[in-house]
Amino acid sequence: MKPATRINEFTLDIVEFCENEPYLFKDLLKERENFLSATPERYYKTLNEKNLAEQRFYDYYIFSSISKYYEETPLEVFLSKMLSKYNQQEQKIILGFKGNVLSTFIVTKVEVGSYFMAKNLASGKEYKVRENQATHTLKEGAYIVGRIVPYETDYALSNINLSYPKESSYTLKKLWKNSPVNIMREFTPLIIEKEIFQKNYQEMNQENNSLQSLSPRDEFQGKSPQEIDPQEMGPQEREISRDLINYVLTRIKSSKFSDQREIEKVIKIYQDKWLHQPQEELSGKTPWEVILEEREKLGNPRKDIYLSVSIKPVDQKIEKQINLSDIKRKHVPLVEDLETLVYYFRENRVKVTKKNRWIPFKYLKLIEEKFISPDKDNFNLFGKEEKRGEEPFKRYIYFIDLLSRAAKFIYTDKRGYIQVNIRHFQEFTQKSYGEKVFELLLIWIEKLNWKKLQIRDFV
Repeated sequence: MKPATRINEFTLDIVEFCENEPYLFKDLLKERENFLSATPERYYKTLNEKNLAEQRFYDYYIFSSISKYYEETPLEVFLSKMLSKYNQQEQKIILGFKGNVLSTFIVTKVEVGSYFMAKNLASGKEYKVRENQATHTLKEGAYIVGRIVPYETDYALSNINLSYPKESSYTLKKLWKNSPVNIMREFTPLIIEKEIFQKNYQEMNQENNSLQSLSPRDEFQGKSPQEIDPQEMGPQEREISRDLINYVLTRIKSSKFSDQREIEKVIKIYQDKWLHQPQEELSGKTPWEVILEEREKLGNPRKDIYLSVSIKPVDQKIEKQINLSDIKRKHVPLVEDLETLVYYFRENRVKVTKKNRWIPFKYLKLIEEKFISPDKDNFNLFGKEEKRGEEPFKRYIYFIDLLSRAAKFIYTDKRGYIQVNIRHFQEFTQKSYGEKVFELLLIWIEKLNWKKLQIRDFV
């Protein structure tokens, strides 16, 4: 089986085209600074780190960014202007770029020097990926966040954004399992770069060093650095311990306790329960079994759990606080409807009306069909379906639109298109439902332009 080396060749063609096309090059410079930051030296210390970051940037730029001038991805611009210059077989390969898949995959099989099989965690679909270089480092059971593109009868690897070996994939599995679908929809290369490579750069290096410490070294007579200090936590135990701490902290409400000893007893109960409960992310094993197996591998003789979780009791004299966790979707459906509206603009290009800069009527109907609130607007007048109208007369969606703008989740660009502030909205969606309600309430009171909520007179 021939390797899919032409993918790299055509990718370089696209990059060269973008760098020589004036409008795209202008976009490229802005997107590079946005992607790598204005001070990339803070995050990418070595030449190898810089080169890998550049590869991730071009993958993002070609497939995911939108040109301000052409209002298309650079890939789409390249296809419209340059495709005819290639022969029929080459055109087929290049057109396959449009069918790219960016997701998290588990590697189910590796044929070194030939291909690997990758299962998409989002869809469950399995792909045969031709690759001659990556197969020398990928192992069965490893997890990758990357992009693949159709290539002849198979697929080819475009880029790997992140890779987790099987032994250190626990956190990634938890992230994927616990994150709502709407969060994973926003898991873009830009989010990966900002939130993982840059925001958590030092922590990632620490995890990487932990994995390297498991590898035998000649200077340690064939032992790993971890074996030299057997009391140190292994990388799996460190990941599991963090998850255990989060579990305990989310289960215990300090306001219900006035005595430290009572809290310590409850912590011990939750800790023992969690450690001895089988987990799907650990292949059906309990966290305690995995910890002991890793300790045995490292030569660590300890049989106890050395973990400190500290929760202080609350003085009962303090005024009782409102418990936001009790607020659910059924109480305030508006929050979910607001998220629905923002996601619609993330996935669809909508241009506001020229005169008043409102959402066009046809989109109002399409969006409100997805709303869950019983108070949403009615699009029937005198028993007939409305065909036209203005946004301010649809009070519910108009209020949500204004609230989304006041919260800076969406905005209208200079060309009149509604854009989404992805990173800011991403932070909001990760909060509990009660926290979202409270935050939007404050925005409504403090930042919303109340004049726009006044009922307009008919003229």
